[in-house]
Amino acid sequence: MTVNNVLDRLEELQETNKELKLCRKDRKALTKDVRNAEERLEKKQQQLEQMKKEQTEQRRKADDREAKIDKAEDEIQKLKVEMNTTKNQSRYDAMAKSIRSHEADIQKWEDEELEALDRLDELAEEREQIKEDLERLEEELEETRERVEEQRQSYDEKIEELKERRQEIRSELDEDTLKAYDRLARGSDDQALAQVRNRLCMGCFTTITKQQENELLRNNELVFCQSCGKILKLTESDMVDG
Repeated sequence: MTVNNVLDRLEELQETNKELKLCRKDRKALTKDVRNAEERLEKKQQQLEQMKKEQTEQRRKADDREAKIDKAEDEIQKLKVEMNTTKNQSRYDAMAKSIRSHEADIQKWEDEELEALDRLDELAEEREQIKEDLERLEEELEETRERVEEQRQSYDEKIEELKERRQEIRSELDEDTLKAYDRLARGSDDQALAQVRNRLCMGCFTTITKQQENELLRNNELVFCQSCGKILKLTESDMVDG
């Protein structure tokens, strides 16, 4: 195998690894789609639970005010009966004052009861809307799960194809070349191979030496960038110009 063939295989290996990494990343992102759909559903379910609690509180408030009103009205009736029979003026005045106090309380409690009942009506409407939202979100979640499962299977098939292709390419390369490639591919950018354009290494954008350019043109062995260490490969235009 010529050096050019080796470089072509290395470039193909690099692109295959790049595509494989991207496929794995995209496959992993599918889980996030499902989780986002689940979180939207959970948030709406929590909203419904909070609404149920508020409905219970408002119903309890309305019932409490109704009970207080009934009790106050009973007290007023008793006081009025007693007022009709009492001959003590101070006692009469005290009962009249108590009646006015009860009536003021009743007015306040009636307003609070009405407010609670109005809020219950609002909550009933909002609850129906939330139930509709829940049905929609449950459908969306199911659709997302089905879509993700289908896409996941597609990615799994693609990943297996790429792994087989990668192994096929590696089997065509000698051990020393693979060691050099693997060592460089573990770098921060996962790139072991860099093209050279107009004597510029596209891996680190450093100008290569004239000697390196001549070595690339002679095409007898792999040439490494003195700056970033990547395996260098001339572009087709540079090979022609050379």
